Amino acid sequence: MNRILKETLWFCLPFIAAVITTLILTSLNLISLLINFHEAAYSIGTTDIILPLVIVYGFGIYLMRTFFLKFTNKPCNYIYLTYAILSIILMTAAIYFNEKLSIDEGWAIYPPLSAAPQKIEFYNFIANPLYLILIQFLLIALLAYTSYKIGEIAKRTI
Repeated sequence: MNRILKETLWFCLPFIAAVITTLILTSLNLISLLINFHEAAYSIGTTDIILPLVIVYGFGIYLMRTFFLKFTNKPCNYIYLTYAILSIILMTAAIYFNEKLSIDEGWAIYPPLSAAPQKIEFYNFIANPLYLILIQFLLIALLAYTSYKIGEIAKRTI
């Protein structure tokens, strides 16, 4: 098989997998495109679901490809680095939305606090912020390690 055709097929795989996953989850009603959260409704389009899935699938696929090919395939390495940077940006957005949509002292609670129970519980929208920051740190460390290995292999071939 032609090398360009092979890389093109590998590049299209995350897009195809994300579209299939979104179609399956929406047909089974496992993804609700309308989220009711704290008496507010957030509408999510299918394109807003597909793009993060493409980034996550692409990161995973190209991470495995770069490790199995031992960092020797240059187009694969460059595509992996792009997906790694996009996944770090995606995790930053998740941390931001987790902070903005969590219940904390910035929310106005009705009825007033005098009518509420004494203990007000704190909920995170996605997860505990510490876990999200640890995941982002691991992504950055993985990007740094793989970038070092890619540079080391490129240095040996010159």
